[in-house]
Amino acid sequence: MTDLAARERGASTTRLVPLVAMLLSIGALVAAFVIVGVGATFRQLTIPRFRTVWAEDGQVYGQCPMTDPSPATCLVTPYDGWLQLVSRFLGAIAAALPPERFSYSVTLLAAAVAGIAAVLLARAIMDVTGSRVAAVAAAVALTLIHPAGLEVAGNITNLHWILLAASLTITACGWLGHRIDVADGTLILLTIATSPFGLTLVAFLIVDRLLRRRLRDALLGGAVLLTAVQAAFRLISPRPPVPDLPVTLLDPIRWYWDSVVLRGPFGGRSIVPDVFVALLLVAASLVLVARAIRDRAPAIAPDGPAGRGPYHARMVGWIPRAWLGPAAVAGLVASGAVLFWVTTYFNNHPAARYTYTTVALMVIAAFLALALAARPNTGPADGTPASPGAGRTGRFAIAAMALLVAVGFGQDFRLQTSASRGPDYPTSFRGAATTCGQGADHASVQLSPLPYGQVTTEWHLLIPCERIGD
Repeated sequence: MTDLAARERGASTTRLVPLVAMLLSIGALVAAFVIVGVGATFRQLTIPRFRTVWAEDGQVYGQCPMTDPSPATCLVTPYDGWLQLVSRFLGAIAAALPPERFSYSVTLLAAAVAGIAAVLLARAIMDVTGSRVAAVAAAVALTLIHPAGLEVAGNITNLHWILLAASLTITACGWLGHRIDVADGTLILLTIATSPFGLTLVAFLIVDRLLRRRLRDALLGGAVLLTAVQAAFRLISPRPPVPDLPVTLLDPIRWYWDSVVLRGPFGGRSIVPDVFVALLLVAASLVLVARAIRDRAPAIAPDGPAGRGPYHARMVGWIPRAWLGPAAVAGLVASGAVLFWVTTYFNNHPAARYTYTTVALMVIAAFLALALAARPNTGPADGTPASPGAGRTGRFAIAAMALLVAVGFGQDFRLQTSASRGPDYPTSFRGAATTCGQGADHASVQLSPLPYGQVTTEWHLLIPCERIGD
């Protein structure tokens, strides 16, 4: 009876462990969603983000569906030279809701979509590393890094930068074995339909499909098609002129050092120096490369006899499996650096929105490299990769690094932004609505940011008076 009871307790424990692991993983994903949503909603000082409307959120993405006789055409109307499908769709939803609550609507919609992107990003990193802490630490960077609080998080205008960082990370995790499912694929395609940088995602997807030995793939085909559509719109849609400032080819390198490495993650506002993230990335990557050099796992063999598989399988058949981790980390960092150089050079200045994706990918790559380096050093005897997860020392290192980054994020959380001065949208709306009682056809509500210094541009949302109640 004693042996039978012991076996029953053992069986019960065996059944319980996967359940606990599943609940912990769900908890980590929920935490990523909530923290990212809070970061998108509550970082702005003075007038809260949810009581201000960012310029294009109202005048471009909300204005069109609010006044166009055929609101559906707004979804395929380019802005700034490309389609922005997700921003257009969210603007249409916010415009259909009560106009007096427009600031709350666009902020919460932007926060919700950022949270969904964070969940998918965290899931991918958790899948390939087994580390819930690293997954959450990487995901929350989407709205907690310094550039996010300044200009990107909490509005639908700059949401495409968040989607791009998440989609690149998910695709890079696909190189490491993460299965890109319908949810991931939908995010990737929506990102390309919203961003001018779809070609970067196509390149990442080609690597992923080569590793999976299937170039004839619906997701890759859809990505190529949408990228071609974006390119066509770029050719036929004029882009507003950028500031005519003297910029050299080397200026983005200096800006990268200042705006990304030295002041990127925490804005120079924390006791944890911003350069800590870059040092963590370098240290973890060196460990990962050193392990790859020592690893004796076989290369990615093509299907069929050696040298006789499909040509696209032979293209990657020589790559040692151990080098896929360093390749994924390097791909994220390199793509961020290239995007930074392109956007800052051609726009002639390193604005927060151009810095955002590069900084986010640096933080994400640092925790991905750390979690991969913390995995067991050897796999099973058959040469397959070791199962995701980390030993006790690795888990401690990940937790310690995540805690330091959390301190940096916490001290930089509340920010004075260009929209902090307002206007306060609900107050401005009530003032503008009085013109409807005086015979006006529409109410003109001024939006953020207000003119300041040499910037004289004003932004407004014109709301038809029939949409405004008594």
